Amino acid sequence: MEGFFSLMAMCAAIAVVGYLYRLATPLFLIIWSACPFIANRLKVDFLGNSFTLKGVRLLKNTLIGTSLIISALTIYHMDFLRDFVGKKYVLGYVSWGNYELETDSDGLNHGVGAGWECNSAAGKYTLYSMEIYLYLCSVMIPIYTLMYANEAYEKMDRKVADKNYFDYFILAYKHKYMSDISPNDHQFDTEIKDKIRKMSSSERDELAKPTWGVLG
Repeated sequence: MEGFFSLMAMCAAIAVVGYLYRLATPLFLIIWSACPFIANRLKVDFLGNSFTLKGVRLLKNTLIGTSLIISALTIYHMDFLRDFVGKKYVLGYVSWGNYELETDSDGLNHGVGAGWECNSAAGKYTLYSMEIYLYLCSVMIPIYTLMYANEAYEKMDRKVADKNYFDYFILAYKHKYMSDISPNDHQFDTEIKDKIRKMSSSERDELAKPTWGVLG
């Protein structure tokens, strides 16, 4: 029973999102187009530094999910989008659905397949080109969003690991050479970090050895 209600809730959510998409199509398309750009900007320090690693992960998942959902909505609503553009901007555009009937020469009613037409070849090519473009975007936007968001997350992950790495060696340096100051005194951290960067790997290992028991 719980699974049934979950399925009903999911169907209701899909119906509501679809209704909102049709109600505010331009807004959804703007958000959709912005997903890869926002993901790419996360790699820039001034924006990436505004979030923790968990925050970047949440934003990454949100951007990827949003791009995938709107891509699916765009593909599903392609006829609606063509009508949306055609009726406003293409001269003589008309469309019809499967439910419409036509009468033949014998007076019999036949169902008319869904279709559309307009007055000019230029209008047709424009609408066909729009559909192809939207199908391509439905594939490429999630791919680029995923790629850029993952790069931003990996960059932040490396930055956190680098900070933890240096924090450990700063404590080790203080323990070995500056035991008279508190480990919580950070006024010399930048100077110590510069010294650690200039050390060879063997010197760093030697620095850490006496403190593994204390700091490990």
